[in-house]
Formats: sequence, C-alpha cells, structure tokens
Amino acid sequence: PVKAPVIRDTWFSAVGKEAEGSNGGSPQMKLKSIQEMSLIDIDPAPFKGRVVTGATLHAEAAYAILRGMKTLALRMARHNANAQAIAAHLARHPKIAAVYYPGLPDDPGHATARRQMAGYGGVLSFVPRGARPQLATVLGRLRLAQRAAHLGGVATTAGPPALTSHVELTAEERARAGIPESLIRYSVGIEDAADLIGDLDQALAGL
Repeated sequence: PVKAPVIRDTWFSAVGKEAEGSNGGSPQMKLKSIQEMSLIDIDPAPFKGRVVTGATLHAEAAYAILRGMKTLALRMARHNANAQAIAAHLARHPKIAAVYYPGLPDDPGHATARRQMAGYGGVLSFVPRGARPQLATVLGRLRLAQRAAHLGGVATTAGPPALTSHVELTAEERARAGIPESLIRYSVGIEDAADLIGDLDQALAGL
C-alpha cells in the first residue's frame, strides 16, 4: 500500500450537455470525504482500476444520455448554423474588436477546422471595443443568453473567462495565454439565430 491524500468533494464530469441535451447539468459523480484522516492507505491496484474505468453510471444518468443521443445530430446542426451566423454578424459589428470562431475564413484555425470537421461548433468568443468594464454592460443587457460558466447546452450562455474558467490566473498570465480581459465566451444554443443576433445587438447598443 502507498500513502495518498484524501480526495474531498471532487467533481468528475465525463458526459457533456451536448450529448445529454439539456442545460440542467451533465451526469456527474461526486466523491465525498473518503475518511476523516488526512492520509489513508490505498492499495494501488484497485485504485488504478477506478481511475482508468471510472465510476458506475447510475440509471437516471444513463437514460438521459441515451435519450439525448437520439437528437444529438439535429442539435449539433443547429448549434453549428447558429454560431456561424452569429460569428459572421459580430465580425461586421462596429462595436466588436475581435471575434474568435474557427468557422470564420480569417480565423487562424479555419484551415485546420475545415479539414477536420463537418461543422465548426457552437462556441465562439468576442471582445467588445473598450476596456474591461464593458463586460458588465454587455452581459447585463443580454436577455436571451444566460450568464453562466457552462457550455454546450440547448440554451445560450455567456460569460467572461477572466471571471470563470481562467479566474485563477493573473491578468498577466491570461495575457500571455492570449485571453483578453474583456473577452466574452458565448455558447450558442438552439434558439432562433435572428433572435440571438437581435439580443446581442441591443446589448451592444449600450456601449
């Protein structure tokens, strides 16, 4: 046996909202405190097996995944089409400094994405003109996009990586990684594209 630290309240997520088909959260497993002690004895063999194979999926999560997979192709087609239309619109918008989406011909990853993919996905990001305080203005005026950190659901979400996925990095580290402080990540759902574009336009009108 080897000594290993206790894993406390750690979340694992193996199946995303794209497959399951909702914004309610992907099937997840939560490991509660294994023991109150700070160190425990763990037999490497079974521990390694659990790490490789994962936990047993419970029936409700399995049902949600199987049900969602039946409409995955239809939803992905809508995600792709909506994101393409929105990215193209934002790229022409006078109040947008930059748009990042591999479906745009001038995107650095476009050639690779065109070679590898049938569609370009439902997540894009953009930078409003101005400083970081513009984030609160744009996000606060959005009516159809939920302000959230998660991605890939049927409902559109928006949020700044500087305050969500990359909040633990310093501003200097984010800059080195190519993440502007005023970047907004926009996960496009399956709503009507014209409605989403109109919502973005009215939000940007506040700048």
